[in-house]
Amino acid sequence: MADQHSGAKEELFEFLSRYPAAVPYLYRRLRRGRIHGLFYVPRAYSENCCDIVGTVAKYLQIDPDDIVIGVEIERYEITLRPGDKPRSSETARTICRWIAEWKRTRN
Repeated sequence: MADQHSGAKEELFEFLSRYPAAVPYLYRRLRRGRIHGLFYVPRAYSENCCDIVGTVAKYLQIDPDDIVIGVEIERYEITLRPGDKPRSSETARTICRWIAEWKRTRN
């Protein structure tokens, strides 16, 4: 059976391949419930939760507007709220699984 979110997964893989240095940080933040799918800027540079783009921008210390991410993964992550961890959120669990899969393909 094909993954119903295969477009989001493919976009995430492309995104992770563009910013591989930030992947461990993104993964840790996601596992700790520190991704908020609705917040991008200005919280991207604070200790508050922010979305995937804001998290990567914060880690790499770059402008979030310079980061490219696909529409499907943005739509998928929008359901994440502060405190959503893999054990309590299907979205967090799925994105963590995709990141782990991406890491395995890199080795």
